[in-house]
Amino acid sequence: MSIEVIPTGAALGAEIRGVDLARPIDDKTFAAIERAYNDHAVIFFRDQHITPSQQVAFTRRFGEIEFNIFGERWSVPGSPEIVVVSNVTEDQLREAEAIVPIVSVQNRFNVTDRHSQSLIDLCEQEDMVFLPWAPIQQTDRRAAVAVAAERRGVTERQLVLAWLLASSPAILPIPGTGSPQHAEENVAAVAIELSPEEMRAINTGG
Repeated sequence: MSIEVIPTGAALGAEIRGVDLARPIDDKTFAAIERAYNDHAVIFFRDQHITPSQQVAFTRRFGEIEFNIFGERWSVPGSPEIVVVSNVTEDQLREAEAIVPIVSVQNRFNVTDRHSQSLIDLCEQEDMVFLPWAPIQQTDRRAAVAVAAERRGVTERQLVLAWLLASSPAILPIPGTGSPQHAEENVAAVAIELSPEEMRAINTGG
């Protein structure tokens, strides 16, 4: 089995392709996955259809899993090893951190909904990953996005991905990909460097 490791372009993170986590993984393939994890700190596998028990079994290959019996509020029913921290406030994140180690947070965040900015700042301070949910939705509501995209000859989707990457090193966008062309466009967004003026215009609702 041969895997493909695709860096996200953010400060950390990579997508792993070419592996089905629902099937047995040989030692050579797992070693390649583990190297990717060591190199990128965060790895993700898109479109996997696995049960919680399969996820736990795969995770155990990296080492013993730490979990807290008091973390039931945040865990998947029947699988206390799996903790989900999504759409939380800063106080709720602090509550979860007091129970179990937290490595990433997923909240809604895009050009028109930046209510989670304080959580992003916290993730940056504490070396956690912030996974923006709905990262490219409502892109058309920012004139500054359309203007910058047209000036640079890129799509508005690419422009928003570049904006996310420039907003914080803690942000790890995982946009949906419907075709190889979309995947190539997403990767190309890494090379877009927005100017301070463009960032300011997008942030202020221009």
